Amino acid sequence: NFISDTVVDSQYRGDSDDITGITLSSGENITADYYVISTGQSCASDNIFREEYKSYSDYLLANKAVVSLGVKYKDKQKEFYPYTVAKTMKYSRIGTGYVFSDKHVSHEEAIKEFMEDIDDDSVTPAVVDFYPRRNVKPYKSNNCVIGMAQGFLEPLDASGLTITFHSILHLCNILEGNFHPNYANELTRINY
Repeated sequence: NFISDTVVDSQYRGDSDDITGITLSSGENITADYYVISTGQSCASDNIFREEYKSYSDYLLANKAVVSLGVKYKDKQKEFYPYTVAKTMKYSRIGTGYVFSDKHVSHEEAIKEFMEDIDDDSVTPAVVDFYPRRNVKPYKSNNCVIGMAQGFLEPLDASGLTITFHSILHLCNILEGNFHPNYANELTRINY
């Protein structure tokens, strides 16, 4: 069954990390044999699930991005690339947005440089936060955390997509009985 709803609480077997059920915003309680948590990089889910994260903020300084979905092509033949373009800018780089560290540049300066680079006044940029981190123990006995809920390094997607792909393979191996969750956790740590 497909249920479109929001998880607002989770229940555990005592102090263990075994989920016994989840509660949805509709009030419905769901129980399952195995739970896959893929809530994205939401701080709200940190309070719902018993997850612990290791921060990479000391190594990966970027923690913000100026983004806009409204950037239009001026010349699609010249501007459309079948790959990610990461070019150096004064404080960071631009791809689908402008990644920067708010410890080194203000939001206003980053937005100004982003807008000058795209040269399109019709765009309304927004600043979003991200936290370079990884889940310490993504695989447990009856649940796992995959995708941005598992961790996030940077917004260019390539590293995140690769890690997510490997994480899904690890989950398949766990469910098929080929991997112990601790082995998958170690492989995931190495991937990060």
